[in-house]
Amino acid sequence: MSREFGRILSGFFLGQGAMFLTQTWLLYKEQLPLIGAVGIGLGVVSLMQWSADLGGVYIISRNWGRENGLRQFWAHVCARIVFSLVMIVSVLMVIPFLGLNKISNDVILFAMLVPFIWSFNSVGILDNQKINYLSGPLSGLSWLFASLALGYSVVFDLGYVGQLVAIGFSLGMTLTVIVQYLTLRRENIDVEFQVVSVKFLIQSSLIIKYRVLFRSV
Repeated sequence: MSREFGRILSGFFLGQGAMFLTQTWLLYKEQLPLIGAVGIGLGVVSLMQWSADLGGVYIISRNWGRENGLRQFWAHVCARIVFSLVMIVSVLMVIPFLGLNKISNDVILFAMLVPFIWSFNSVGILDNQKINYLSGPLSGLSWLFASLALGYSVVFDLGYVGQLVAIGFSLGMTLTVIVQYLTLRRENIDVEFQVVSVKFLIQSSLIIKYRVLFRSV
């Protein structure tokens, strides 16, 4: 239990810790508006990321190993992708009316693929198989890369801070998902893509909803 808690904290300190140190340094340099603009942008991106998960951390972990578990995983991924695309289009339509400054807008716009990338995450499988020793550290990669990009852009006085922060966050997210699948492959866990029909997608969604609501086994 303590070991798992330590892994969770390692991801927090790796990502959020790096961002905290960067923001503290920026505060020392009296860059408070920049801290606020980047924070708002990354806050929106993080909200989009975890909304796109559609509860997969819990649902996939609960249903992995059941009949058609692999197909249900890919059905959940497909549902995530559809939801992500709808969310991306919605944000693109709304963002001009939010009155955000250029840096916040750049962070959101240039990290727009984050929810789509996170749609493929396999955290639920890793948790179910008790091989989540990398989940904690990996969870901080996106924030670590974003903080490094933020610090780099300020040190060299670049005029595209928001774009670099967004690219760093997206790169960290992509690397996180890739390492998840490499870990599953190393553990000989089959996650080969399964063709999912619309009928199966709807059926599996109803089954999952029933199990979640009524806790059937």
